[in-house]
Amino acid sequence: METTEIEVVKKELSLIEKDYNAIVITNTEQLNHAGEFLYRIKEYIKNANAQKKKLIDPFKLAIENLESELDPAIDKAKLMKKVYDEKISTYQMAIIAKQREEETARKMAEMSRLETKKEELETAAAEKNSNVLLDEALKVENAQEKLMAQPIKVQSTVKGDFVNTGIRITWDYEVISEEEVPREYCNSSAGKLRKALNDGVREIKGVRIFEKANVTSRT
Repeated sequence: METTEIEVVKKELSLIEKDYNAIVITNTEQLNHAGEFLYRIKEYIKNANAQKKKLIDPFKLAIENLESELDPAIDKAKLMKKVYDEKISTYQMAIIAKQREEETARKMAEMSRLETKKEELETAAAEKNSNVLLDEALKVENAQEKLMAQPIKVQSTVKGDFVNTGIRITWDYEVISEEEVPREYCNSSAGKLRKALNDGVREIKGVRIFEKANVTSRT
């Protein structure tokens, strides 16, 4: 950038500022002088913008040339990333689905075991008229409730030799029938659908709610 040309623009402004601070309008002559000064400011702005354009344009052209050279490579890399994101997320989601299935089966088996134990305690308590056994049965029932409240845990990270590949699952939505969406979730209530998802709502009429996989990788 031509430093001298910038200095000229700045110097001209400093001269204008001196006159600007001295202007007072109390009569016609001063009014005419102020009008001339206003024209001078407008001309300065026009000339300064022209000078700026002259100095910046070559850089704009250089940037455009760099972008035309680099953008295709970047776009291609982004496409490659998208393809591998989809491959990894598909595989990871399959693993997670299997883990959920196994964990759900384990939880149901434990629930069944606890239910059998509770029934045995209740039967024994009735036969022996034992409050102690009833208390034990109540403890088992509480254990069942805690077990049901526990979320299904899955392993979402696969460790590699150099990179750990993970997947972050979020919930997203798509409105498929605006007419069916309940009034409380309509457009007039901005953010209500997103808030409902964050609050754990998984079924809304007219809306498809689904899991969205976001692939992460860290060294």
